[in-house]
Amino acid sequence: MPTESLSYIRALYLARFREVLAATPDVHIEPALRTSTGELAVDGDFSLPCRVDLVSRGGGQRFSVDSNRLHSFEPIVADIDGMRVEVSPFAWDNVSVAVSGPPSLESAKALCQWFAAWFDPDDDNPASEDGWYEVVHFMSDPTAFGHTTVVTVDLGSATTSAVEDLFTRLLAVGAKKVQLSQPT
Repeated sequence: MPTESLSYIRALYLARFREVLAATPDVHIEPALRTSTGELAVDGDFSLPCRVDLVSRGGGQRFSVDSNRLHSFEPIVADIDGMRVEVSPFAWDNVSVAVSGPPSLESAKALCQWFAAWFDPDDDNPASEDGWYEVVHFMSDPTAFGHTTVVTVDLGSATTSAVEDLFTRLLAVGAKKVQLSQPT
């Protein structure tokens, strides 16, 4: 399991998040976008919600935190119970997840269920010591390319446990290969 590299990639992003947060006081951290009635605002064919990094308390101005550097390392290849996992350098807030093996509908369903679990749609997660809610922010609609299903994910402040849970869920639906990389 590439846990050490994942932890470092997450730490780079959270360091950048701290910088932006220090420069933009009096903000809501990681709010979900909502409709005027308070329901989650959803988009796309899969009706997925989205979180933003920061929103000012007064005017509702949104602030985005974008990774400003990548952790450089040789691609990591691991085997998890017969599922090949390949991890190349990527930014925590912008990672491509490519799943090969199961039918695209099964992959899409597993990806969406994982996203819902780590998105925390009811805002139940308490803030960590640092003020993060340890949630994912965004996932694109799953797209099938032959036998491969691809999504782009902003892992937000989610812990590396979110990625480990993703691997577990994909293994359960028969994934043969999962690749994490910087989107092209």
